[in-house]
Amino acid sequence: MILSGVCQFLTDRKNLDEIYNQAVDGSSGDQKEYWETYRKRMIGHTQTVGKHCLQQMGGKKVVFSKEVRVCNQNKRNVRLNQKVLQGLGLYTSAIDGVSGPNYRRAVTGGEKLLRQWEDGKKDCLGELERRALEAVLEARKRGSSCEVLPNSKEIKDRLQSVNSVQKHFIDHDRISGLVWMIGSVSELEMRLS
Repeated sequence: MILSGVCQFLTDRKNLDEIYNQAVDGSSGDQKEYWETYRKRMIGHTQTVGKHCLQQMGGKKVVFSKEVRVCNQNKRNVRLNQKVLQGLGLYTSAIDGVSGPNYRRAVTGGEKLLRQWEDGKKDCLGELERRALEAVLEARKRGSSCEVLPNSKEIKDRLQSVNSVQKHFIDHDRISGLVWMIGSVSELEMRLS
């Protein structure tokens, strides 16, 4: 029964996204590049293994009774997240790398600020999300309010309105586009004030 549950777990795309996202977030350098490059292919292969396993096992479908959200991040990443969340006024405890209740509340606040830009891993702040929040923090340090983040259409419209070589390299649907937009708008606000 347990093995059937494991096989079934491996057929669910959401579960595999979570596993491989953690592999990407928890690695760096060549390892990170490897996970990012082959992530999609490995998810497909893992799903196939799960399906074959279920066919071999047979029996009834396993029903999982409760979803438990787990954010397995190393202390270094938690510490980096704590630092940016503290700078935004969302986290008030010690920067210690511990994922306690105050940290989890702050992460929820950070995800609310990110709105459409959060990566779907609830209660878990990934590297790209942290980069976006760092851009918000830097913009606020320059005097920008940066309370409501632009959506991808607003970024696309802004990119089309500026005559810049940079715009061809910026993907308005990704965090990099958001970070560019935050920086551009806050710099413009500084020049106008």
